Amino acid sequence: MISPARQPSSRGSTAGIGYAIAKGMAQAGTTVVVNGRTAAAVERTIAKLNSEIAHANIRGVAADVGTADGCATLVVAEPLADILVNNVGIYGPQDFLEIPDSEWTHLFEVNVMSGVRLSRAYLPGMLQRNWGRTGENHEYDETLIISQVVPSALSDENPITSFMCVSRTLEFEMLEMYF
Repeated sequence: MISPARQPSSRGSTAGIGYAIAKGMAQAGTTVVVNGRTAAAVERTIAKLNSEIAHANIRGVAADVGTADGCATLVVAEPLADILVNNVGIYGPQDFLEIPDSEWTHLFEVNVMSGVRLSRAYLPGMLQRNWGRTGENHEYDETLIISQVVPSALSDENPITSFMCVSRTLEFEMLEMYF
């Protein structure tokens, strides 16, 4: 159970699993801060949550946390988070050999650095209050062929895990070539 005094911030929370997480936290009685890239999406999410949950305490911030500026915007607007849910991520099936460096950089910025930046921003306050939680949530489609999984490997905010996933995926792809 989450104490009502706790304030979660769920990024990537205007749809899908992120929305479900924000809804669950609001149902638990916490103050929830939802985040999305556009004001329209954030306002729509707040209205939907308020219509589904009586007495919900929900705020929102429109900011593209896939960028350093967007992360800064969120932190300035909501400088306190007791629970940070890192849910933002992008992915689309692509052949490893056809992905340009610019796309790798973009995937890394959105899927890894957004979580790093926000965790760095909120962790000091959590440590000072002697309480806090961060969590990552990412989906993987098990039906994808192995060469298409590489970009999704960067959806883990731990860079070491990301690089291990890329390496392991390439190993499997090379095995497929030889066997």
